Amino acid sequence: MSGAGTEVAGIPGAMRIAIPTWNERVSPVLDVARALRIVDITEGAVRRQTNHPLEGEVCASILFKLGVDLVICAAISTPLETTLKVSGIVVIPDTCGTVAEIVTAFASGDEELTRFRSPGNTRHHRFSREMPSHQHPGAQPLRKGGGENQE
Repeated sequence: MSGAGTEVAGIPGAMRIAIPTWNERVSPVLDVARALRIVDITEGAVRRQTNHPLEGEVCASILFKLGVDLVICAAISTPLETTLKVSGIVVIPDTCGTVAEIVTAFASGDEELTRFRSPGNTRHHRFSREMPSHQHPGAQPLRKGGGENQE
């Protein structure tokens, strides 16, 4: 199941985001995170939050299974980021801070999360709720001979 276009609890326009967590903060690296906070947002309001442990599960597989539309994380490997993007899951990397502050900011419309950017980060990420995640400008198909995005 891909996260692209998921209708959370059957509600059109709802979005399911995932944030890897560690001590109520964004986990340093998505690939080795031990837990995810799954957040359902509808019309700027947080409708539901659940914690999901990642005990030996492959991160990408569980994100697809849970119907995640967007991942907010700190560091992420290029292979995992590429896998998520080509599968229709939008990734906003280089984000640090408390999970509660990030969820509140994102739900209230701060979709670039610029104040939560990792120190020294110069990449800019744009996200639009109107654009289907599988058409997000950051989503690129796998390239032959390595499968990694080149920026």
